Formats: sequence, C-alpha cells, structure tokens
Amino acid sequence: KMSELEGRLQQALSTLHREQQLASQYCREKETLEKEKAALSCSLEAERVRGQNLEAEWDLDRRQQDALRATLEEQQRIWAQREKQLEEQLQAAQEESRLHLEKEKMVAQREAQKSLEAQQAFSTAQAEMQGLQADLEAARRERDTVKMEMSLLKARFETQKAKLESELKVALEQRVTERLAEVHEDSLRQMSAMREQH
Repeated sequence: KMSELEGRLQQALSTLHREQQLASQYCREKETLEKEKAALSCSLEAERVRGQNLEAEWDLDRRQQDALRATLEEQQRIWAQREKQLEEQLQAAQEESRLHLEKEKMVAQREAQKSLEAQQAFSTAQAEMQGLQADLEAARRERDTVKMEMSLLKARFETQKAKLESELKVALEQRVTERLAEVHEDSLRQMSAMREQH
C-alpha cells in the first residue's frame, strides 16, 4: 500500500509537472501572439499614416488645381472683356469709316482732291480694322488654347487621383488579409499542438 501511494504521488507530480510545462508554453505562445498582434497594429498604423499623407498630397494638389482654375477663369474674364472691347472698337471703326466714306463721297462729287483724300483715309481705316481683327482672332485662339490645357490638366489630375486611391486600397486590403490569415494559421497550429500534447 505504501508503494502504491508513492506511485500515485509520483504520477500526480508527473501530471502536475506536465500541466505546468503546458501552462508555461501557453504563456509563451500567448506572449508571442500578443507581440505579433502589436507588430501588426504598428504596421496598420503606418499604412494609415501613409494614407493620411497621400490624402494631404491630394488636398494640396486639389488646392493648387483650384488656384490655377481661379487664375485661368480670371484670365478668361479679362480676355473676354478685351475681346468685347476689340469688337466694340472694330464696330466703331467700321461705323466711323462708313460715315467718313459717305461724307467724303459727297464731298468728292464736288472736289476730286477731297475724293482722293477720302480714299486714303478709308485705306488707313481699313488697315486699322484689319489690325483689330487680327488682335481679336489672336485673343480667341489664346483663349481656346488655355481651355484645352485646363481640360487636359484636370483629366490628368483625376486619373492620378483614381490610380493612387486604387493602389492604396488594394495594398491595405492585401496586407490586412495576409496578416490575419497568418495569425489564424498560427493559432490553429498552436491549438492543434496543445491538443496533441494533452
């Protein structure tokens, strides 16, 4: 009976020792998982900061785009005003030339010399009108060029923004999915190992 009691005691001590080892292993594995969880949290935080930085860059680009758009709109307003002034000057010059020509023609019926002077004045006015017409066409071409450049710039900005947003989203989703899968697999392996030891 004494030897049987010693055997039971020895068996109980052995069982206690194994349970203590399992508990120690569990604590170590739990600590490892906590460290990996903290590392994953740091990685996710870094990705979040990177995303915030990208958003800040997009905001800066958007503000620059808005400033450029405002400048271009102001320039268009100035060109439109200038175009209107040139058109008014052209119309005034045409009306003045017409009236002057009519007057000079009436005078030319009485004096040939004055008719010649009227013709010279008409030629000068016509040259001025051609110059104003050329200025008007140049202003219109410049306005159209700026409109085209503004459209291209806007399209390039939108394309770049969409690309960066897509890349960031894919990278974040892939990273989180991979780490979660790794942690899940590690947990399954550890639980399986602990079941086998029991």
